Amino acid sequence: MKCTRCGFENRPDARFCKQCGQPLAVQPAPPPVEEMLCPACGASYKPGARFCSRCGNPLTTGAMPPPQPPTQPSMPPPPSYPPEFGTPPFQQPPPPAAAAYPSRRVPAVVWVLGGVVLVLCIALLAVGVFYLGPKLGLPLPAQGAPTATPAATETPAAVTQEAPQPTETPVPAPVDVASFGAQVTVSLPPTISLGSTSNVTVTISNTGGVPLSELRYQLFGEWGNVLDVRPQLIAPGGQLEPGQSAEAIFTLEAREAGTVTLRANVTAKISGTSEVRAISSDVVTIQIQ
Repeated sequence: MKCTRCGFENRPDARFCKQCGQPLAVQPAPPPVEEMLCPACGASYKPGARFCSRCGNPLTTGAMPPPQPPTQPSMPPPPSYPPEFGTPPFQQPPPPAAAAYPSRRVPAVVWVLGGVVLVLCIALLAVGVFYLGPKLGLPLPAQGAPTATPAATETPAAVTQEAPQPTETPVPAPVDVASFGAQVTVSLPPTISLGSTSNVTVTISNTGGVPLSELRYQLFGEWGNVLDVRPQLIAPGGQLEPGQSAEAIFTLEAREAGTVTLRANVTAKISGTSEVRAISSDVVTIQIQ
């Protein structure tokens, strides 16, 4: 720095002249050099450079200002509240104003046309009822013409029918079990030849006053191997009325010579009861020669 009094050249940072002691005038500092940044990679470069030394992107002659921090939106200051009323209450933000819709008025022509269409529909409906009603079977509206009153008809007297009398089921007369009576007889030849066959007829006669049913015929005796009796039992069924007789036939075959005694036994049920009676014949003797 040059002294204005003696002209001595001092150091740039000297405040007094080294030769004469004159205070030196403080020169203003040079303005700062603006930093140049690459718009592609953000690297700094010197003024006058045409390409970035880091990425090779062409550079503009002007300097790129450094990035500014994002600014926060300013909030309106809270409303003043007198301190004597205490803590101010929480205030809700005002609701957004509703958008006003333009009112639409229906033209009068539309109302007139609607009324005309309604009248035409009612007229068509009335015409259809009057002209198509009889074809479709619909009742027509009542008219003012007088209607004829039908003549009164006499109602025939109701014919009363007597209810049929219930028929009484005849109750069967009780069976007199004491009037039971029956007799069994055996008819056979007194002698049978050895090796021949002969028939034995067993007859039952109803001598009582009650009918008999479920007859069963059997022969009993001690003949061993002398005779062969077929069949062992005869049950023909049917019913035996009082005064009637029934019979069953057995076959005897003589196998050995000797004398055999036998008798017939018949069981019968009294009809209309659960009583079963047994009737036996007299003992007969047969000679086998």
